[in-house]
Amino acid sequence: MWKRPVKPWSLMYKEPQAQTIRKMFSEIASSYDKANSILSLGIHHLWKNKLVKLSGAQSGDQVLDCATGTGDLALLFKKQVGPGGRVVGTYRLLRQDRAVLAGGYYSAAYFELNQLTIQNPGKRILELGRSCVEVAYRNKRTVELLWQGIWAYCQRHDIDVLMGCASFSGTDPFQHAQSLSYLAHVHCAEGNWKAGAISSRWHSMHLVG
Repeated sequence: MWKRPVKPWSLMYKEPQAQTIRKMFSEIASSYDKANSILSLGIHHLWKNKLVKLSGAQSGDQVLDCATGTGDLALLFKKQVGPGGRVVGTYRLLRQDRAVLAGGYYSAAYFELNQLTIQNPGKRILELGRSCVEVAYRNKRTVELLWQGIWAYCQRHDIDVLMGCASFSGTDPFQHAQSLSYLAHVHCAEGNWKAGAISSRWHSMHLVG
């Protein structure tokens, strides 16, 4: 009896590239919470409430949220531990030496960054991740806390340069024509620090007539 040869798993499965994974998450970032609610029919809220109960966290406890994301779980924990407790969320920072090991910067999915490090040798670059903060907490105090943490990290690791990418809601650049045009024409990086968008994502910033 003839049997079809079975390929080893290592040949059947191809490890996704880091750039592919970053691209996937970047495309769903702006609607991540909404997609969660739709795909789970809202059940993910029950799961998170159940997780907080199963954790055993009590009033006055300290909790470390290692994948804070949009912060919804961290806020649930804060309610659980109360005013006397403490919840610490995490924020993604990627040093140049770690980026090399991780397959590159996250922002490389959007911008041509290869020349950035080549043309600026000796500079220790730190990539800042995009932060997602619950609407009720988007205030000056939250921003100050984020920057205090970032600055402490910079001092600890002797960082020279900060860079990263930010998000605007939606995918139509004309919805943010004034803001994008202002950033491109007034605050565009110059010289060795200028990094253009990759060809597949490039769009003219001449959006205001």
